[in-house]
Amino acid sequence: MNAGPESSRMEILANRGLRRSRQPSVAEPSATLAGQPAAWVEVVRRRLEALGRLGEGWDGRSAPRVAPANIGIAMQLLQRVMRTGTPVPEIVPTLRGGLQIEWHVPDVDVELEIATPSRYVLSFEDRSTDQEFERQLSTDLTPFAQAVETISGR
Repeated sequence: MNAGPESSRMEILANRGLRRSRQPSVAEPSATLAGQPAAWVEVVRRRLEALGRLGEGWDGRSAPRVAPANIGIAMQLLQRVMRTGTPVPEIVPTLRGGLQIEWHVPDVDVELEIATPSRYVLSFEDRSTDQEFERQLSTDLTPFAQAVETISGR
């Protein structure tokens, strides 16, 4: 989990009008009415739309646009794992047209890189238990769901 490339990506995105949210990052803890979207949905939808508008070279060099399929799969994956109390994730573009969904909460870091709509890399670190791993995922998203569950109660 290195901060170097992320820092430069965040500066580039800030120059393009995309900034980290200063609002609380925990979804509303109260239950929603049936049929009403959870509080995080609109925040994530707006962020994904903004990332989808980035053109080629958004990094000031030659990074490709974020692939539209990766944007769609990001929302689908989040809808499968987000719970009441799960912090709203940061979502940043990668230099190869993918997305990285990440959470950094006390003692725990979870990062999911969406390289393609069917290939993901999950990085997980829990400093309170000394558990750390990085693994490729495709169809079995259980490790991702478990990682998000770990941070949902913190």
